[in-house]
Amino acid sequence: MNPGFKYDKNILFVIVCYKEKYWETETFTNLHRSYEAAEDTDSLSVFIVDNTDLIDWNISNKPATPKNVTVDYINLKNPGISVAYNRAYEYASEKSFQWIVFLDQDTTLPLETFGIYKSAALLNNVNFPLKAPLIYYSENGLLSPSTYKNYRYGALSIHKNIEKIQFKDVSCINTGLMILTAFFLQNNKYDETLRLDFCDHDFIERSKQYLTEIEILPLELHQNFSTHTNNKADALKRYEFYSRDMMAFAKNRNKLLIFFLVDIPRLIKLTLKYKSMDFLKIRIKNNKSF
Repeated sequence: MNPGFKYDKNILFVIVCYKEKYWETETFTNLHRSYEAAEDTDSLSVFIVDNTDLIDWNISNKPATPKNVTVDYINLKNPGISVAYNRAYEYASEKSFQWIVFLDQDTTLPLETFGIYKSAALLNNVNFPLKAPLIYYSENGLLSPSTYKNYRYGALSIHKNIEKIQFKDVSCINTGLMILTAFFLQNNKYDETLRLDFCDHDFIERSKQYLTEIEILPLELHQNFSTHTNNKADALKRYEFYSRDMMAFAKNRNKLLIFFLVDIPRLIKLTLKYKSMDFLKIRIKNNKSF
């Protein structure tokens, strides 16, 4: 895979933040700690995409950047995670980074994180342009990679000593994903009509036209989901976004399967959990695509 790119730099870590100052996030703190533990002579390069859209939001009080760490920052005012990732790709391409690693603000990274990603980048195995760690829920269930069939995902039984897995009927979330910059473009980047939900599965699904296997990194991360809430008002707002993304995702796919296996189960679950018909009202309002 050599579409004419010339790379001067090795690896770019991208952290997407929302309503949290990046230097205070667990992810940035853990990443820096793992970089220091690796005692690497190269600098740590971090690109922060801040999606906070609060009117009075600013980071003017940010501390000095740690030694040997380069941080570039932009605030996009929350056009969606896909736009954030595509902007990160543009930055990585402009700055000649060969590999991109996507992280978010709610992930616990072990001390070996930087060293493992750096080793994978130095090996430069472009035959595996997608590399994924194991992502666990905070309660230790494996979240990603997962089985993925008929637009539904489930538990996958693997461990970090597996070097690669067959890509058929498998998907990954965005967090921790390591992507060859050239492959990002080859796979036509992220679909910006998907603001949040389904964008990872869409990207992975399209990548299967080029790949039959994905490399598994010997790394275990834990996803905290600190932004999740049991508040009904927030759940309704979140479902509004989910519903819109689902409609966009359903285009050119099997709408019947999505309706019965994804759409209806989600709607029933939320309706019963909050004992409210407001979710159905949102679903009916967004019914145009089905």
